[in-house]
Amino acid sequence: MAWSAPRASGSGRSARRSRRTGTWPTTSGGSRRRPTTVAGTTRSRAGRTSRPSSSGTCASTAAPKPRVEHRGFGRTGLSVPVVGLGTWNVFDLPRSREPDARSVVDAAFEAGTRLVDSSPMYGRAEGVLGRALEAGGLRDDAIVATKVWTPRVEEGRRQLASQLASFAGRIELEQVHNLVAWREHLDWLEREVLPLAEELGLGVIAMRPFAEGSLLRRDPRDPAVLRELGVGSWAQALLRWTLSDPRVHVVIAATSSAAHAAANAAAGSPPWFDEEQRALVARLATG
Repeated sequence: MAWSAPRASGSGRSARRSRRTGTWPTTSGGSRRRPTTVAGTTRSRAGRTSRPSSSGTCASTAAPKPRVEHRGFGRTGLSVPVVGLGTWNVFDLPRSREPDARSVVDAAFEAGTRLVDSSPMYGRAEGVLGRALEAGGLRDDAIVATKVWTPRVEEGRRQLASQLASFAGRIELEQVHNLVAWREHLDWLEREVLPLAEELGLGVIAMRPFAEGSLLRRDPRDPAVLRELGVGSWAQALLRWTLSDPRVHVVIAATSSAAHAAANAAAGSPPWFDEEQRALVARLATG
């Protein structure tokens, strides 16, 4: 079940919308009793070995990078990094531009993001992502999350077969894409859906944390605000707002920029926001 971020507007209703920052969860359950996102592989994988510094600095003397936090994903047995790399709108590429996708994937993994998310709905993205993982020797270290996007059984089987071919014969997290198409984005999704997911032990993936870019345009452009929040950018503030709710296990951010992929991953380490910091981000994000 997926919820996307509402488009930001300058209208009123700030009290009703005070908790929205444009992030809504994809839970690993579609009904109130049966999960619809399942783990194809339930063993967790160890983190990647750090690569040597290109500057030649010995790893023992270089300042360590903050480690992306991992959380247990519901009852699956998977331990997942809290920041994942999305492919919506940015990996539907011709072969001539696939090196761009490989650079984004390499940067994300170097920064500690091992979970990648795709869907048949995203055009050529699954194939592009699969080839990027293979080219970088990253498939064994990756947690691949993708989706079945059809109401027809035979088409679902065809999609699954194509995915297995793209991702070396296995998929760690298979989701049902848009089991319910929500037309509204209401505060009760946070009040009721997240507590229910927690009660049932379901993994939660938050999608579109930037509301397809509209929330990024709410950037206060005030260095004092970023210092108060302890982040390097407004995008990191939005990601950390989401991850400061422990009921959310992963936030997925799509990007076509290797630098942005690394910066997004940097938002995935504590300390997390307290209530006052979350309220500040929500207020700035919703106007």
